[in-house]
Amino acid sequence: MSVAEAVILARKLPNVPDLLEGIASGKYKIWGGVVRLNKGQEGAGQIVGHLLIPNNAAELADQLQGQLGTLQSLHTANLVMSGLNLAVSAAGFAIVCQKLNKISGVLSEQTQKLDTLVRLAQKQDLRNMFADLAEFTGLLKTVKQFSDMEELEQLKSLIGQINKQYDFTKYLLLDVTKSAANDSFISSIDEVECLSDRLVHLALVKAYINQKVGHTMFAIESLEELQNDWLAVNKNIVNAMTQNKAFVSSLSIDSAQKVKSLLEFRQQRLPAIEYQTNVLKLIKDKPEAARLFNSFNEEILFIAA
Repeated sequence: MSVAEAVILARKLPNVPDLLEGIASGKYKIWGGVVRLNKGQEGAGQIVGHLLIPNNAAELADQLQGQLGTLQSLHTANLVMSGLNLAVSAAGFAIVCQKLNKISGVLSEQTQKLDTLVRLAQKQDLRNMFADLAEFTGLLKTVKQFSDMEELEQLKSLIGQINKQYDFTKYLLLDVTKSAANDSFISSIDEVECLSDRLVHLALVKAYINQKVGHTMFAIESLEELQNDWLAVNKNIVNAMTQNKAFVSSLSIDSAQKVKSLLEFRQQRLPAIEYQTNVLKLIKDKPEAARLFNSFNEEILFIAA
């Protein structure tokens, strides 16, 4: 069934303390019409709340039903991040910020391997730039503060700094993946995947800010740029491995699987990124649809294909 024929369901999160934070951290998982404790948690699988249907759900469905023509190819968009309109909604933006802070924490604990990546990039100035994680997390806090306070001009002024953080992450990934056919790269694959995740969420922050201040076209460009940049990163890895067949043939099964998983990391997230891009295109063409996605009251919009 196409998205145009889909059932559109608005669901309100149950009144559970720190529920959004729990979903973002992986403590809770949305499963069908309920929220459960995730794997690895004490009492895993236990239901902590049921998704509720707001009074105006039917009205929202009627308003949005005729505006989904641009989303017809997105029947797989319920994967990974798609249930949350991360590039549009206030609730989704909060989750993106939490994820970026978590990624920064993981990277800061991996200083030695990050040093290896920087040496692979052969750019001494990158070491100091990337080590300055405090500046990065401080920027995220400022972005969230200006967003929450609806201080749009101040929020707009931060776009340049977010662009810088995104471009730095992109150029680091492009540099280190050019020499992917070596043992140092293989041992740092977890960090490369973490950096790739950082790139995705920075693109979502850029898209959110631009959409928030009324620059929807630049929000769309942010996610289209992400798709192109991430593809270039993966092409570097494939080219490096193709050109050094002797190295590839010497890889252990475990190492080969890590390379395969790294390449699949993008493919698994691509439907969600395309979904976010098309939501923004819909908002650009139909500005009145923005309020349906922007869930300031902790409602999350689900599109069930």
